[in-house]
Amino acid sequence: MTRPPALPRTLAAWGRDDFEQVFKQEAAGLDPSHLPLQAGLTQGNHALDDDIEFVLLRAEERPEGLSLHAMIFYRSLIIGCACADDPTPESELVEQCEVAIQIDRVTATARITLL
Repeated sequence: MTRPPALPRTLAAWGRDDFEQVFKQEAAGLDPSHLPLQAGLTQGNHALDDDIEFVLLRAEERPEGLSLHAMIFYRSLIIGCACADDPTPESELVEQCEVAIQIDRVTATARITLL
């Protein structure tokens, strides 16, 4: 069983000028299995879990912690049958999905939900 994702550096950076930069760096280091990449696909049918980039759209403080909205940019493939006559090219496609991230004030545990 894997540990839930946590963003302690992001939580600690709240209110500082470098908050967005800290969030992007820390979020990019999360285990991709905690991100809704496969569920957020719109182009391909297999999410790639490398070269993931986050863009912070909104952040606000709440009594229980931080509430963030972000876009995740990543890539996918259309995986065909790999037959010699399969017309499906294996080129990477650009994907994006919007997520809500709730960071608990006490534990820094992050709940990431596809919007």
